[in-house]
Formats: sequence, structure tokens, C-alpha cells
Amino acid sequence: MYLLDTCIFSDYQRQIPGIKQQIEALRPQELVICVITVIEVLRGWQDQINNSKLEKGTRERCSRAMVDSIYLMSTFRILPYTETAIGRFDAIKKIKPSINVDVPDIRIASIAIEASATVITYNARDFKRIPHVQYIQWKSPTN
Repeated sequence: MYLLDTCIFSDYQRQIPGIKQQIEALRPQELVICVITVIEVLRGWQDQINNSKLEKGTRERCSRAMVDSIYLMSTFRILPYTETAIGRFDAIKKIKPSINVDVPDIRIASIAIEASATVITYNARDFKRIPHVQYIQWKSPTN
């Protein structure tokens, strides 16, 4: 099973060349996202919709893009943040308080570990600091 990191999912949604093809080359039943990605994506759109400084029409476009995001996310199996994954997160933070990795990445890793999933990410630098997580680094199309 492959868990798409938020950055990979976002590029897939934006149909970034290369990423879309790489994801579509995998078997759909092996692809999942997690609730942390759902939160991050929706929070990003919410921040845009709430930004009163954007030019006219932009917030509506963001609202429509949010609807599209919700639809696309619903086509994936979404892994929850279970008590077991929460316990894993707490253990990682306790063992490595100076891990210097963003909290959402540790949560995604915790969910992946508990689900025996491999995270697909651009961000190997952070995921390699998290004990026991399996990950595959894809090359970012913007690098």
C-alpha cells in the first residue's frame, strides 16, 4: 500500500506532468491518502477563501477548487488517525523531541507505520528522520 504525502496529492490534483503519470502507473487499490492530508488540503483552501485581500472572483475560484479537492479525495481510501497511530506519534515525539520534522509529517508517518504503508513523498529529508517509516522519494517536478 502506498500513502500519498500531501505534496504528492496536491501535485496530482493539479495534474502536474510526470506526477499524474507516476500515480496512474500504480494500481489504484494500492493508493491511499490519510486524514492529515485531507485536513491540510482543506485548510489551505479555507485560508484562501477567508483571505479578503484577494482580487474579485479568486475566492469563488478557490471555493470551486475546494469542491474539486473534496471530490478527488473521496475517490481514495482515506486512512484515519487511529489511537494506535496517535500512540506512535507520541512515542516518536518522546524518543526524538528534537526530531525537527513538521508535526503533520510525523502524523502521516505514524499512520503509514501503523497501516504498513509506504509514504510517497518529495520530502525524504524529513521522513528519513522518523524511525520505522518506509518511504519512496519522488523527484519534485519543480526542482
